[in-house]
Amino acid sequence: MANAQEMVAIRAEYFRLYLKDVIDDISDDIAKNADWARLLRGWICQLRYPRGTPEQDADALYIAAKGAGTDENVFIRIFCSTTHEEFNLICAAYMQKYKKTLRETVIKEFSGKSEKAFLLAHDFLQSPINGCCYIIRDSIKGMGTRDRSLINVSVLFRDRYSQGINEMYKQYGSLAKDIKGDTSGWYEKTLLQFWKAQ
Repeated sequence: MANAQEMVAIRAEYFRLYLKDVIDDISDDIAKNADWARLLRGWICQLRYPRGTPEQDADALYIAAKGAGTDENVFIRIFCSTTHEEFNLICAAYMQKYKKTLRETVIKEFSGKSEKAFLLAHDFLQSPINGCCYIIRDSIKGMGTRDRSLINVSVLFRDRYSQGINEMYKQYGSLAKDIKGDTSGWYEKTLLQFWKAQ
């Protein structure tokens, strides 16, 4: 969930520590042809710019999902190059023209790790707070608690996004209720306090 400026700093620090390029290391460590892996490689090499073509991008995404099979390259290209502002225009154009959300299309077209990766990209592009909500929800409402993911999102993004997290999380239900339903003891109390969940 790093932006372009943060990726520059991450790459520099990673090289300072390990004398390796973080993008090369990640690319060498993940599946080569899986859709989610190609999305991740494109994401970390992101070059975001306003292209001024939200209607055309919405049409391209619809066509990429239409019929048998999905043209993942279109999703990857648009998800890895658009700005937050323009992505929201794409989503609005998609909804207006095709009477369903782009998120619903992602759920229909992808599965497994690819579905999770493309949903996170979608939600993060709508807003970083929404991306955090997705990670929290996925960490506590899946098949058992994914503690490492839950702790990472809390430690890395709480200071940045805690203001709007409770409100944005309402699309899934109650953050406090979900935390209480999946954790207990000091872990539960810490998370509730950390995210100011009530």
